[in-house]
Amino acid sequence: AFAERTFAGRFDAFCVFREDETSPAYNWYRKNGYHPQAHIRAYRLPVDAGASAQVATRYGHRLLTSRRELEEAGRELSSTFDTLGCGRGGFLARTPTSWVNIWDHHYYRAFYRYSVLALLENAHVVAFALLGETSMRDGISRYDILEFAAADGDAENNLHAAVVAAARQARLRDIRMQVFTEDRRGDWMQGLGYVDRDRSTNILGKLLAPERTLKSLAGQPGASWTWRTERWGDVGAPNGSVDGTMTASDAALTAFCFQRLSTAEAFRAGDIRWQGPGAAPAASIDAAPWRYCQADYI
Repeated sequence: AFAERTFAGRFDAFCVFREDETSPAYNWYRKNGYHPQAHIRAYRLPVDAGASAQVATRYGHRLLTSRRELEEAGRELSSTFDTLGCGRGGFLARTPTSWVNIWDHHYYRAFYRYSVLALLENAHVVAFALLGETSMRDGISRYDILEFAAADGDAENNLHAAVVAAARQARLRDIRMQVFTEDRRGDWMQGLGYVDRDRSTNILGKLLAPERTLKSLAGQPGASWTWRTERWGDVGAPNGSVDGTMTASDAALTAFCFQRLSTAEAFRAGDIRWQGPGAAPAASIDAAPWRYCQADYI
């Protein structure tokens, strides 16, 4: 409650990252208004069982291992990330200094040896992976793929092959990567030999200022509705622009503000219902796709 009062004027929401759905801590967050926004699966690949380390000749690759190299490559990495991340959410905005900031300030920087493996075509970065070499928690030497930015298909296959080759050269035992359950890369990874580590993790969100959040979404379907929830009462719909009210669970309003609500599913589940003389809005809203970058959460 103290943190909410302290930050409500500066931030619209809180997010937390919890690994164990059966833990007292997870249950405490759920009872205090935090709602799941995305589910994460963790995978591991024993390096000896990995896919071929052969890298296609159309690509070159370069392993950036120093702070200076990350600083020099920052602008191109940022541009590549923005191009490849278009249309997805769930990660922090990238700037040319993002990777140097990870090197200097990341919470787990003492436990990782960072590098960026860049896939090159005509000397330009077309894909890259942020790697963290570590053995923390379980003593198994490995690469944690903390960020994997590649277009589907040829580029991602070749970038992954280069990661496998680098792991073998470094004599590591494992490669590990985490993805949202909605991400097709889960199936792709299993096709490469990754196994599910059976570790369930969720990103939970809690609204601090839904009225402000709805205003920030002005122009998008649903942002002009009046939303009525048990916790927040009536919010939204400036000047009564819609003749009616969307009664919703707190979880549904939270999901909408995070752009994670599918209205069709929510209507079927009874999480939202329309009340008022006006017709129910015809607009169907889909949950915005998210892509998980472990570097943003650990």
